[in-house]
Amino acid sequence: MLKGEVNIANIFLPFSPSDHEIADGFLVGFNYEGFLFVIVAVVPLGSIPQPADPQKTQVEVLDDLIRNEPQLTAMNTYCAGELIVLGVIEQAKGKQALQIEAQNVQFKVNQNIWLKIEIGRSETGQFFHLKDLIVCEYQYKVLPHFIMYPRLGTA
Repeated sequence: MLKGEVNIANIFLPFSPSDHEIADGFLVGFNYEGFLFVIVAVVPLGSIPQPADPQKTQVEVLDDLIRNEPQLTAMNTYCAGELIVLGVIEQAKGKQALQIEAQNVQFKVNQNIWLKIEIGRSETGQFFHLKDLIVCEYQYKVLPHFIMYPRLGTA
């Protein structure tokens, strides 16, 4: 039995039963009040353009793209929030490339929110595990509640 207050993180994640594999990548979405996260896309690392400026990292390129794309700016207005890079999603048995790269660690330090979700495999399918929830440099231990919603296609 748990004593004291229990915090629950509600994480809405686009996923369909036909998805056999989610690629390692960056979580892009919204954070609404407290531990409510709506992930609108998982951006695979290989789909982010290489930075023209050698001082920039791929995650910074993605962040600039999100902030400057006119279609996404309109969505920010409609959704009453700012679309941001929320963190990473990785295979549990993978090489953890996204999490340990120094450039991504530096980007993470500068963010107010950072999630790390691992994808595990079992005999019955895949499952999700919230490894990190960092808000304003403080790491929280919460019970994750993953709410899967169907992907509607590309925008």
